[in-house]
Amino acid sequence: MEMGQKIVSLLKFFTMKKLSILAFFLFSMISNAQVWRFTHSSGTYNPLPNTLPSLVAPGWDDEFVPITLPFNLTIRNITSNQWVLDTYGAILDDSTSETAILAGFYCDLQDFGNFNGNTGISPIRMQTSGTSPNQIVKIEFVNSGFYSGDSTEFTNFQIWIYENNTVEYRMGPNSYLSGTNAFDGSTGPIIGIGNDISNGLDEAYLLDSLSSSPVVVFLQNATAPLELDDAPPSGKIYRFEKQIGASSSSTMNQKVNIFPNPAKDFIYINHSNHGDQLTLQNSAGQMIWRDNSLGNMTEIPVQTLPNGLYFLRISGKSGIKLEKVMIQH
Repeated sequence: MEMGQKIVSLLKFFTMKKLSILAFFLFSMISNAQVWRFTHSSGTYNPLPNTLPSLVAPGWDDEFVPITLPFNLTIRNITSNQWVLDTYGAILDDSTSETAILAGFYCDLQDFGNFNGNTGISPIRMQTSGTSPNQIVKIEFVNSGFYSGDSTEFTNFQIWIYENNTVEYRMGPNSYLSGTNAFDGSTGPIIGIGNDISNGLDEAYLLDSLSSSPVVVFLQNATAPLELDDAPPSGKIYRFEKQIGASSSSTMNQKVNIFPNPAKDFIYINHSNHGDQLTLQNSAGQMIWRDNSLGNMTEIPVQTLPNGLYFLRISGKSGIKLEKVMIQH
C-alpha cells in the first residue's frame, strides 16, 4: 500500500481543520494535552540478539501485530499494556476513540528481501530488559527495506518504551541513495508521539527540520503531518519524556492578568513575580519578543505585528505559564 493511502486510512491525517503549530527547542510545550519534553543525542547503536524470534513472518508488508507490554503505557487518556505493532514503524493503540501512536520511523517499510525473493532477512524483534519499576521494552526493525525505495536502501532502528513512560527512538545502520524516494516523495520519516489521532492530528508532537538537530512541533487539529528534512543518521537518539503533572495550560501558581486580548497596540501583563522571563512567539514558533519583567506591569508593543494567534510564555522559579494572545488591528 502506498504511504499516502495508508496515512489517510490509518491515521486520518487529512481532515479539514485549522492548523495550529508551536515549535520549541528542548523544552516542553504546555497545553491541554499530555506534555512531552524532547531531547536528542548521539550514541552507540547496539542490535538486539539475533536469537530472538521475529514478530512478523518472512516477506512482511503492511502488517499489524498485537503486542503485550509487561507494564502499562500511558498516552493521554489511554493506559494499557495491549498495543499493536504497525510495520510502518509505529506502535498503535486503537482500542478507544483517543487513538495514540508512537511513531518511531513512520514510512512505508517492508521486508528487504521482497526485492529479490530472498525474504526473511528483515526480522522485527522484541526484548524486555531490567526489573520493575525500571523495565524497558525494546523493539527493533532489522534491515528493513522501503516500499518506494531502491533495492539497495535499508534502515535499522529501535523503539524503546520505558516503564516510567519515557520513549526513545534509536537510529541504526542504514543505506540511502542521494535524492532517495524511500520516504514516498517526502524528505524523511515521520517521528514523534501522537496523543490523539482519533479525528485527524488532534494532538501530536512531531520532529521537524534536520535530523541531526531537529525541533519538536506541537500539532493541534492539523491537516497534515510533518517529516524530518532528511534521513536520520546512525547513532541518533530521539527521547520523549512525559512531564508529570503538566496536564493544563499552567504549571505556575501565581495569578497573571494579560490585557487587552485581542490586543491592538500593546499587550499589558500584570503579575507578581519580578525577574520572570517573558517570551512572545508567533504560531510558527518564532520568537518575536523577549525580556525579564522588572515590575508588576510589563508592556509589550505589538503595533507592527501581523494579525493572528501568538503565545506568551512566562517562566520563572515557580514554573511555566503559557497563554494564547490574539492580535487584531
